Amino acid sequence: MVRHYSKKSLRAIISLFMAMSLATMNILWTLLLSSRSEISVEVLEDPSDNSFDSFNVSGVLDLGDVIVSRSLSVNGTTNPASSSPASPPPISSLPTCRSLMNTPNSPFANGAFLTRRRTTPIQWKLRHDGSRELLLPHTCRLHRYTPLETRRCLRNDHLLFLGDSLTRYQFLSLAHFLHSGKWPPRFGARDNVPCRFLDAEGREACSPPEEPNICAEGDWLDQGGWPAFLQNLGGGNDGGVFDGRMESRSVRSSVNSVENMQYVSPPLPLEEEDRRELTSFYERNKETMANYDAEKYTQRSLWAGRTKLSFVFEHGWEPNDVFSPGWNFTGCAYSGHCRYGPEDYQRNFVKAENNTGFDWNHSSIVEAFDGGATGSDSTDFNSTNSKSTNITYTNINSTNSAKKKKKNVFQHQFFDANYVFYNRGLWGKLSLDKADVLFPLLREFVPPIHSKHGGFSQKNRCFYRSTTGCERSQEGDIGNWEHEIVRKAAFRSGCEYLDFHHVTEEFGDLQYAFPKPPGDDMFEYWSVFWDSVHYQPWVYEELNNLLLNILCNSSS
Repeated sequence: MVRHYSKKSLRAIISLFMAMSLATMNILWTLLLSSRSEISVEVLEDPSDNSFDSFNVSGVLDLGDVIVSRSLSVNGTTNPASSSPASPPPISSLPTCRSLMNTPNSPFANGAFLTRRRTTPIQWKLRHDGSRELLLPHTCRLHRYTPLETRRCLRNDHLLFLGDSLTRYQFLSLAHFLHSGKWPPRFGARDNVPCRFLDAEGREACSPPEEPNICAEGDWLDQGGWPAFLQNLGGGNDGGVFDGRMESRSVRSSVNSVENMQYVSPPLPLEEEDRRELTSFYERNKETMANYDAEKYTQRSLWAGRTKLSFVFEHGWEPNDVFSPGWNFTGCAYSGHCRYGPEDYQRNFVKAENNTGFDWNHSSIVEAFDGGATGSDSTDFNSTNSKSTNITYTNINSTNSAKKKKKNVFQHQFFDANYVFYNRGLWGKLSLDKADVLFPLLREFVPPIHSKHGGFSQKNRCFYRSTTGCERSQEGDIGNWEHEIVRKAAFRSGCEYLDFHHVTEEFGDLQYAFPKPPGDDMFEYWSVFWDSVHYQPWVYEELNNLLLNILCNSSS
């Protein structure tokens, strides 16, 4: 017999069934909570929209001999294996990053895992003074490198930094650490107001107003602005902050921003390894030792036991990006005799304003590393200035292939570089066309070398340094573009990817406002940034220590 129910009766039956089901679920949930269990709730980032609106409930419930695993999501999806466990093991129980990288035949030797966003969650541990320490709570313990350890690790190495102002400050921070044996003060002397960042002993963690911070250009406004800042870096009248070991004839004019800097550390005692390396270098080159190679060997001998750092500035929005022109280095940094006073600065200012008198002046970074086929610095040194815009990158590295393998004046200044780091993210997304041409050129500039233990040495490497987190990079979605597009282009060429965007991404959530709102709403912001995009000096300290873990942990 078939029974017929009215729509009203059906709705009543369905409502009763749903009420009974909810009651049953509540009883079961109460039993789960009252049982011996480990339950964690974590906020998940939805990769589809980068929002933080879903929650994951996960845990393991022990019911006698029955183990029930659960992983439920409030938005209806499941998450069986979250990439970041809710209850990380104690940091002290983790292996050191150095031990992971030094294990024989270690798959982690190159340190790439230390910044990989999908598998290496990061944590910023607050310090008493308002700065933060970078931790990898699920991965390994980072080593805090001392100045002596750093100089021993980077002995006979030349690190070339190329890119924007954030790259400049990471370069200056590392040079300061190598030279003075300490990182720059963790905070700048902002606006000459009393320092609010105090350590556990009550000491100020800011730069004194009379000693502006080299990682905070705003500190120099009352000291004479950019001219005073750049002169001091280059030695000033008395050697400057680097005691004459930073050669920099940088200048800013309305036409050109010329920034080329080179720091050379004092020598460490020449060790047997250095002597063997010099002998090997000579043996490899003696049969073809032309004047250039002889000079190269002489500089190599002077360099033994030292660390060299160089920086070249790139700025401007693609396709009108500008690669800094410049003048040849004289080598004064080796002896600490570099000076750069007001008269020197003014002479260079006139040249920059007139866009003349440079030793190299390329239309782009690609042209500079492609051998100088056009521009004022060609291989035969006879071409004229031709600063251009709207560059097409597609075929540029096939131009003038006969000269491609030869060095130009620009490359001659950095011939001994064995690490190259490049970034331009604050000036917009790096186009795929440019990446596909530039990265192979950088790989060619620091070609891989075979290790005496087999395989390849970790010494000759090129990196794309992804753009650090701030409102600008977040709004432009630069981090995701670089991770999905630029990272793959770097790998295709044999270069690597330093995901500093992943490491600093959360800083992009701090809101900048100008003029600043009433009250003290931006105090946490000022503990991380000193303007809308540039960090307080302690961030560069942490990024450089992470970089040292990547470069120095591996014995190969």
